[in-house]
Amino acid sequence: MFLWFASWKNGLSSYPPTWVKKDFDRFPRAQLVGGDIPWPVLTASSAVSHSKIVGSMSLELLSPFSEANLNADARAFAALMRHIKEVDGQQHTVIMIQVENEVGMQGDSRDRVAAANTAYAGPVPKELMDYLQQHKEALIPELRKVWEAAGFKTSGTWEEVFARARRRKKSS
Repeated sequence: MFLWFASWKNGLSSYPPTWVKKDFDRFPRAQLVGGDIPWPVLTASSAVSHSKIVGSMSLELLSPFSEANLNADARAFAALMRHIKEVDGQQHTVIMIQVENEVGMQGDSRDRVAAANTAYAGPVPKELMDYLQQHKEALIPELRKVWEAAGFKTSGTWEEVFARARRRKKSS
């Protein structure tokens, strides 16, 4: 069995080749937004704490909104599969490939690059909304709680359907 780490493992981009890591223009990094605005962070015990990160910053995490990254991953995975078929096509000693693309965002709830912000401002995909409605009672409690707090809306932007993840402090 092979493990395929590709662009992400444990919320970081540690495994991509050096030529990918050095090319920030072609392979943009995920962005955190900081400043003075606290946002809720769920802990392992489902308690909510508030975090602050000052200023915007890039992470050592390739943006999942990068088409160049998607294409490079797809080409590399296809090349690996062709190689396995060529080397092991008769004996079949490789029985499985476990894909380990664990994007995760440490320090924020989502990527804040321009493409991510555009997607976030757009509608939640109908396929996801259909799934949520069909499996409402079986959702993990944290997701159900967030969706319920927003009124179990069945369409709208991400912020409308799942409420605002970040709350601005009220001015004094």
